Amino acid sequence: MKVTVSVVLASYNQASYLREAVESVLAQTLADWELVVVDNGSTDGSHEILREYADDPRIRLVLHDRNEAITRRLNEAISLTRGEFVSLLYSDDFYLPEKLERQVACFATLPEKVGVVHGPGYRLNQLTGARWFVDAVRTGEDTLRDCVLGLRQGFINPIAPLFRRKCWERYPFNEQVFVEGEHVYWRYALSFDFFYLDEPLVVMRDHESNIGKATRANLERLMGLMDRLGADPEFPASHQPHLRFARADLLCRQGWETVRLTDDTSLARSYFRRSLQVRWRQALQPRMIAGVGLSLLPRSVRGRLNRSANRVISHPGNQIVLDEAPGRTAAAGG
Repeated sequence: MKVTVSVVLASYNQASYLREAVESVLAQTLADWELVVVDNGSTDGSHEILREYADDPRIRLVLHDRNEAITRRLNEAISLTRGEFVSLLYSDDFYLPEKLERQVACFATLPEKVGVVHGPGYRLNQLTGARWFVDAVRTGEDTLRDCVLGLRQGFINPIAPLFRRKCWERYPFNEQVFVEGEHVYWRYALSFDFFYLDEPLVVMRDHESNIGKATRANLERLMGLMDRLGADPEFPASHQPHLRFARADLLCRQGWETVRLTDDTSLARSYFRRSLQVRWRQALQPRMIAGVGLSLLPRSVRGRLNRSANRVISHPGNQIVLDEAPGRTAAAGG
């Protein structure tokens, strides 16, 4: 029997947060949903928690003893679903109650060409309890271009989208990589339009074991995914300059963050070099010039400048826009 929405919850060693994730689906104001939970070999008691929900006919458990590629687990779980739409959830995050209802209602007003409805969300600091708004890319007439260039805006909040099942049928997760994450939406944008629903409907949790904290490893993973996207036969040649800019900008920003937040100036300069190898015009960007210059200063001088800059940037109302994407206008301030 068909359902409207299939929620796929990917679980791995997040027993402390798992119940809240499942309960956030049970609390949805939309009644017509199913939940498929795929556990990727948890060893922290997650299986026992999930078995508490085994008697709910709306919930299907797929519990594994071995950890494998997240892409494989997600494909497996989605293949078991019956919904017209699919929504992903991870075991340390949760939905707000109207998430599915609001997005399904939105799809009812949109043409078939729109494959993804997404929007902003909140981040929650587990240690302090602080919660703040996180925006996402707003696409226009050229969804693919906006998604590629939107990487600097945060791109897509991982659990915010609701997408048509046919998006996944055309572009299943790439099992040649361990994790593809929200960057699967780059491939969806090859054939489908996106709609931005300007309501925060999800909460993503920051805690000390988040995979997203492994900055260096995630950068290399992301660069690999961008290389694959550019090599995809469906990726239009007209968008290659945008992809080059996104890759160069990502490396430049990583170099900037490294020189600003660490003492590893050699690593910072390696990111700047790689950025220039991708796109030589990056040499004209203020962040590149400032970052390379900062990396060449004595440690004591660099430290004083960084501390001074932190005080300026953290002052209420101050926002400094250092680099611009091609075809985009930078704006400073509110």
